[in-house]
Amino acid sequence: MLHENRLRIAIDNNVAWCAAMARSHAVTTSTDQDAWWADGSMPDFYPNAITLTRGVDPAVVAERVPSIDAVARADWGVKDSFGELNLSDFGFHRLFDATWLDALPVEGGPSTDDEISAPPLTWRRIDDDRSLRQWERTWGGAHAARTRRIFSASLLSDTRVQVLSASLPRDRHEIRGGAVVFVTPEGVGITNVFARALAESDVFTSLCTHIRAQHPATPLVMYTADDVSLAAASRNGFSLLGPLSVWRREPLG
Repeated sequence: MLHENRLRIAIDNNVAWCAAMARSHAVTTSTDQDAWWADGSMPDFYPNAITLTRGVDPAVVAERVPSIDAVARADWGVKDSFGELNLSDFGFHRLFDATWLDALPVEGGPSTDDEISAPPLTWRRIDDDRSLRQWERTWGGAHAARTRRIFSASLLSDTRVQVLSASLPRDRHEIRGGAVVFVTPEGVGITNVFARALAESDVFTSLCTHIRAQHPATPLVMYTADDVSLAAASRNGFSLLGPLSVWRREPLG
């Protein structure tokens, strides 16, 4: 598979996931030749725009912001899928840089120099709102007291979305890790991975094993902004696809 096609699968999967998140919060979305747009206030950590092509004029993004009245006095985030925009002249600041990754299907699992080992975690799909609330509290940690939920119950009816929790065999009622998996025919997106009293790299390895068992012929796609997660992904057969960056504009006065 060509590198550019692999990058496109990763971007498209992430756009579809963000659109699903927008829909779960009753936010309308649209797409044009430059970007995907969310025409309303998105939940924390989710963008209002994701660029779809290279060479987008920063002014095009900036001009769109005032036209969305619903978010004129809210944070406004832009995910630049190619890490090439400079929005600093338009009131934005760069939150972080990250890297797109994918892992192509490999018969027998990923090939690594070192044997991959992980604790024997049991993965379960969250299927009710009470469990989802508990999952979000565990995922959110210190941020769990926010007044607006991020993961609404309507996500559970989207067959593409798998909110997963992990537990140890000796205590299957205690959440020790989790993730959100977003499944399309072209790719399986991985996001919101977390660990509780376990190494996140171990949880990630167990998660990849679980996903590959369910979707052995589908690439895994994701992005990461830190070296620890990048190293864990590399050990699990992921390759670099390209840069991305996330920008934020503070609320207007």
